Order: sequence, then structure tokens, then C-alpha cells
Amino acid sequence: MPQKIKSMSDEQIFIAAVAYETSGCQLPMEEFMQRISERYHEADKAYHNLRQSYVRVGSKDKLGI
Repeated sequence: MPQKIKSMSDEQIFIAAVAYETSGCQLPMEEFMQRISERYHEADKAYHNLRQSYVRVGSKDKLGI
């Protein structure tokens, strides 16, 4: 089920409109904006998942750094 676009800043709307015009796609503007919103949510979710993961690298002395 597609998510509703809750809110976008004026800058985000402008960037999306420019992207829509330059892409030359045949989608309606509403569907294009919906897809951008979905991609944004996917990227945001991936960012939060990666940011919270921890990597153990060990001591800098043992690594020769």
C-alpha cells in the first residue's frame, strides 16, 4: 500500500519539480512525487539502520595506526 505524502518543504517540492521536468517521464506528477517520497523513506530507513550498527575494529596500536 503506498504511503501518503505527509509534508515536504518548499525546497524539496522545487527540487522534485525540477527533477520531474528534466526527467521527461510519462508519469503523472502525483505518482512521480509519491515515488520520490517512497525512495526518501527507504533511504531514511537504511540510514538509520546503518548508523546504529557498530563495527569493532580493535585497538589502533594493534592495527599499526
